[in-house]
Amino acid sequence: MGLYTHTTHMNTFSEKGQIMTFKEIKDRQSDYYTELKEKEKAQATINAYKGDIHGFFLWAGDQRDGDQLTRADIVTYKESLKAAGAATTTINRKIIALNRFLKWVGADDAAGTKQYKTQGRTTLENVISKADYERLLRAAIDPPEQARKAGLKPDYQIWALLQTIAGTGIRYNELQYFTVESIAAAKRTGSITVTNKGKERSIPISKSLVKLLTEYCKDKGITHGLIFGNRNGKPIRNEQVSRRLKRIAGYARVNKSKVHPHNFRHLFAKEYMEKVGRLDKLKDILGHEDIATTTIYTKASSKELAADTETLDMIQDKPRSKTKPRSRKGKETKQ
Repeated sequence: MGLYTHTTHMNTFSEKGQIMTFKEIKDRQSDYYTELKEKEKAQATINAYKGDIHGFFLWAGDQRDGDQLTRADIVTYKESLKAAGAATTTINRKIIALNRFLKWVGADDAAGTKQYKTQGRTTLENVISKADYERLLRAAIDPPEQARKAGLKPDYQIWALLQTIAGTGIRYNELQYFTVESIAAAKRTGSITVTNKGKERSIPISKSLVKLLTEYCKDKGITHGLIFGNRNGKPIRNEQVSRRLKRIAGYARVNKSKVHPHNFRHLFAKEYMEKVGRLDKLKDILGHEDIATTTIYTKASSKELAADTETLDMIQDKPRSKTKPRSRKGKETKQ
């Protein structure tokens, strides 16, 4: 089956026209990303699509520009990723991105490539613990002497930012909705409204967090706009926060692999389920479309499951021999 040329409308194609080549499809990427932006897709989502789609055309190479693109090409690409050792979840993500782009272009046949089957995730791994979180907070606001000697200064901003994410369960990009004005309104309403993926939701915010952020703004001289902005008044990039966190983690004796902003959203969800236990409410707070996504927070980690099996008392130590082993000649052997 072929790929067909498009009309003047961005994503409408003639019924059965000229077959499109790799290059013709490749050249439609810019229009696709523009439409995603117009549909108010998150910039992080658009960037992820760009990387995955560009990766396929980079793999194909310019020498394929004049060839017709078929499903067989996508399948071969999928198999090459598998052979290169890519994780199944990574491969499936790339295939989803390609399928959606090709379907948008009008290449329905090529867009039908199947994903690899995977078992549903049964545990939530590498989530930072409450104890590690508290050590990070202490090291951020009051670095240990060794850290101070190495040049680490108190990081009031990170201290407040961590508590904002861990205290609300927001996504990192939703920090932009935490402004002086929204915190002032939250004193009355007990919530802040955020928009993500084109949908609004209300984030409950505790009185203690409102108090903390109000004091933070007063101490930092922030009178309006973003609470967590850089010197130019723009939101701080996730990568910058991660770098600062990892440096603090080194002195707080916290595993650096666990220290990234999104993990504090996971911590909020785990703590919420342990102390409140309302999956339906957690789904709304986190902004999940499907409650099946939220159920991951009801599951134990592999370490927790392993610890549970210890309580079964099914494993015994090897008994120690009461006599020393003897040689074949009946003589005792030296131990």
